[in-house]
Amino acid sequence: MRLDKRGIECAALVAFLGVVALGSANTQITPEKSPDLSATVVEADATYSEGLMASLNIGTSLSFSSAKINNVISLDATTETTDPEIVADGTGIDWNTKCMANIKGSVNIRAEASTDSTIVGKLFEGGAADVIEKGAEWTRLKSGSVEGYIATEYLVFGQEAADMAKETGLFVSTILENTIRVREDASADSKVLGLVGRGERFETVDTTPNNGFIAISFKNKTGYVSVDYVSTELELGEAKSMAEIAAEEKAKKAAQQKAQVSQGAAVAAGADDVSLLAALIHCEAGNQSHAGKLAVGAVVVNRMKSGRYPNTVYDVIYQRGQFPPASVTGRVASVLASGKYSADCVAAAQEALSGVSNVGGAIGFAPAGSRDGIVIGPVVFF
Repeated sequence: MRLDKRGIECAALVAFLGVVALGSANTQITPEKSPDLSATVVEADATYSEGLMASLNIGTSLSFSSAKINNVISLDATTETTDPEIVADGTGIDWNTKCMANIKGSVNIRAEASTDSTIVGKLFEGGAADVIEKGAEWTRLKSGSVEGYIATEYLVFGQEAADMAKETGLFVSTILENTIRVREDASADSKVLGLVGRGERFETVDTTPNNGFIAISFKNKTGYVSVDYVSTELELGEAKSMAEIAAEEKAKKAAQQKAQVSQGAAVAAGADDVSLLAALIHCEAGNQSHAGKLAVGAVVVNRMKSGRYPNTVYDVIYQRGQFPPASVTGRVASVLASGKYSADCVAAAQEALSGVSNVGGAIGFAPAGSRDGIVIGPVVFF
């Protein structure tokens, strides 16, 4: 074996470092304890109007790319803590460092870990946040433009948060190429339903690839695009500051004053139809404004009147491939059985069934920016 001068020098350096390491083997490092954030009272904002909260929760989406799923936080050796739960469930989110709000309506975000502290914002039902420091009573977090504290009992973490995100969040596929074909089935030999281009975004019906294709909602049908040409992300709601809430409420009132709502003929419907439509509205637009909820209800009613779709609430909602929460995921049935839909969803359903429409004769909707139409919040109606 041949050793040159550089090899001999490297060997000497390694030996020296070994001696240093042995010499320091008896040195003790005393861990520093994390600060204990505690309070005797926690709160949920139960008095804030449910309808107002729903109307304000239409804002910025929180997107996470699938690349982040491998980001595992590194633990400081001098901090007493427990290993985080490793969650890799296909949402594309590292749930070791994030949480979800487990409340109805909204929960206050405080400037400090105390119910006496200033309210700096609100995190809404189904909203997500980055965890800065989790405490037994209070958790410091950041969501959107808001940073502060929420009582830990109103948050869920790890696998529980991941499960909630998959239920309440929206998977969206973004087209990465200039022009690609949308197929009727998951096959390159299948009929072409249409063409889509770079930057267009579509609701993902099923995130599991099928024969190299992924299912998206396209022109009121389920279409298939090659997984090689799309990027799929999960979008979740973010917190809003008190200033943002006030500004949105002001804009909402101004829009209501200018809104041109048409009154058409009512359709035959009973109490069960109202409940079913309210459940669908909850699944499709539960975190949007009243206008967004009404628009979804109007689409269902417009289909009933069109002659191109079934003429009952149930048959329109459960028509194959039209409303994934009903015909694909089964979430509508779950919400209907539990009765967990808001009074605002019921009001929107009743308005739509009475003939009120704020989207004209629109019979479909998609993520805003994917095509032309009437844009309400994050959705375009056409």
